[in-house]
Amino acid sequence: MKRKCKQILLASLATTVLYFPQAQAAVDIRPDESSQNKIDIYETNYTLNGTTTTISDSYGFIFGGGNEISAANAFSNNINIFDGSFDGIFGGMAALGGNVYSNHIVINGGKITGVVGGLAVWHSGWDVGNVYGNTVVVNGGTVGYISGGEIAYSYPTDGSEPDFSTTPGDVYNNTVSVTGGEVTGGIVGGSALGGNATGNTINISGGTISGDVIGGQTQSGNVAGNTINISGNPDVSGATFYGGLIGSTPSATNNTLNINSWGITAQNVYGFDTLNFNLPYQSDSAALTLTNGSTDLSGLKSFNVSVRGDSDIGTGSTLTILQNDNGIIDAAEIYNGKMTRGVTFDYDLALALSSDGKSISGTVGNHDEPNEETETTDKAQVANVITINNGTDNLITSFDDYLSGNIAEDADGYFLGNGESDSNDENSGDRAQKAEEVRETHGFEIFGNAGYGHLKTSTGDGGRVKTESSNFDLGLARTYEGSRNRWTVAPVVEHGKGNYDAFLSTGVKGYGNTKYTAGGLIARNVNTSGYYLETSFRFGRSKNDFASDDFKDSSGNLI
Repeated sequence: MKRKCKQILLASLATTVLYFPQAQAAVDIRPDESSQNKIDIYETNYTLNGTTTTISDSYGFIFGGGNEISAANAFSNNINIFDGSFDGIFGGMAALGGNVYSNHIVINGGKITGVVGGLAVWHSGWDVGNVYGNTVVVNGGTVGYISGGEIAYSYPTDGSEPDFSTTPGDVYNNTVSVTGGEVTGGIVGGSALGGNATGNTINISGGTISGDVIGGQTQSGNVAGNTINISGNPDVSGATFYGGLIGSTPSATNNTLNINSWGITAQNVYGFDTLNFNLPYQSDSAALTLTNGSTDLSGLKSFNVSVRGDSDIGTGSTLTILQNDNGIIDAAEIYNGKMTRGVTFDYDLALALSSDGKSISGTVGNHDEPNEETETTDKAQVANVITINNGTDNLITSFDDYLSGNIAEDADGYFLGNGESDSNDENSGDRAQKAEEVRETHGFEIFGNAGYGHLKTSTGDGGRVKTESSNFDLGLARTYEGSRNRWTVAPVVEHGKGNYDAFLSTGVKGYGNTKYTAGGLIARNVNTSGYYLETSFRFGRSKNDFASDDFKDSSGNLI
């Protein structure tokens, strides 16, 4: 049985399987523990949990933890591949009901037949666990087949066809990311047998991809909520994209394709109910060009376009979104779409199939009111005002402290000169003497202050702003004594900076920094009647920045 299970069959499409043959005279890596192993692999040596081993033969199979007959959960294994040739790499593996989760593989180079982030093996008549939260990242090298998470089966010993309906294990929330290198045999985010494949993600931002790229697949369960993201400038001209597959039939339920670059060419797309084009605009090409067979959009429910805020696209513009010279099967329900420009305005987008049935274009209509999410940018101005106001309070406090500490007065408010004192304040004479000495020598006295503030402010619309700020000021004060009043005048410079979090009642959050630099004049006049007049004049420059992780396009996807 053990030898039979080692020849793993991994379901890749409904009618085909991927077979990893047993290598001859090869080095397999199988840690004793099923979980929390760390393996770094180079062409001629590898390090397992801190111990380095030199090899003279080629590599065979690499197991991050667990194996094909172990019921122990396999989790938190980390494999880093830098070079070498491999028959297969498994981040974690379990059987007989064991779960496989949170395993991580990074491919930086080498040549690999197949990579699976997490694998649960089903033996006919036995339990099978769930596979979730595993990741595979490809930065370089050449890889055949990639799966983020998978439930596979071994041949029944009697040679009969497995009954997948008896294997309910689920595969969910696994991720495959390709930034470089070459993938020749396709990618699957998550693959189940009789269970569900949901919430799996494939990110492609570079490299060359060929074969079927499938968000989620199952033989007899459900596929939903799987996402494929394409950005940057990858070569996917040899790839066919499926949001979901049940057996050999595409299933569109809640599966999404996000195209984040203009001018992408691929074989075809199937099994998506949402297509989002979040991209810069290039008028000389279609956003997505498909080349292999006709495209059936009958399962599509949502078709959305987002362009950069600095684009010149507006009302009346026409965009070519999808092009297939082999034909596009009509999907009438998509022809009232939306286009978002930046994060501010949503435009009506009238989609239409061309008369020859080979392209879908969109004509931009009028825009709605600004998106509610952008109100978080208003909160940046609130934070800026709060920081400047804190600086004002800091300056006034600093000036008052100077006056009370350095300008001595008697009980009636008269200025005390050198050698004079107030009977009600035993220290007033000393302060007066020291202040007079400074004025006689320099004419001005230096004062300053530094402060810190933390303030929560309600904006009256259900939102709020939390601001932290620090300020400092520096001034040169001089006092002029008259017969009935006294002027204290001070030129000042000040600087302040802070950071803030801004919240809308909808849950959208923004954050940023604010700062200012200013100079000016502050003065106080006190007369013998005890009344005083204080004024200040300040000028300067303020600056703030703003960011948010919650801005979304018209389809609800983060921008």
